[in-house]
Amino acid sequence: MDKIEIIKTDRGGLKIVFNDYMYTKQKNLSNNKIRWECVQKKKKCKSNITTDQSILNVLKNIEHENHLPSLAQVQATKAMLNMHTKAQNNFDTPSRVFAVETSNLSNEAMVLLTDEKSIK
Repeated sequence: MDKIEIIKTDRGGLKIVFNDYMYTKQKNLSNNKIRWECVQKKKKCKSNITTDQSILNVLKNIEHENHLPSLAQVQATKAMLNMHTKAQNNFDTPSRVFAVETSNLSNEAMVLLTDEKSIK
C-alpha cells in the first residue's frame, strides 16, 4: 500500500503527497470522504484522488495523464514551508534560514524555488 504524507500549509490548509504527486483539498464529499486535486490543475491536469476522512486510505485514484511525478516539487514545497515556519519561530537571519533549508535540496528542487530575495 502506498503511503500518504500530509503537509500543513502556512495558511492552515492541507496538502498531501501520494506517489510523489502533490494534491490540495478540493472538497468534502458525502460518506466521510475527501476529494483532493492535483496541484498542477492550472496546467490542465485533471487527476484527483479520494481519501477517507482520516486521510490514511486512498479510495479512488484518477491517474495523471499529462505529467510525471515530481519529487523535486515535493522537496521544494516542504523547504518553503519549513523556511516560513523557522522564520516565524526563531531569531536566525533570513539568509541563514534559507541556507540551512536549501543545503540538502536536489538541483531540480532548487530550480523550483523562487530566488532567495523573494523568499526573504
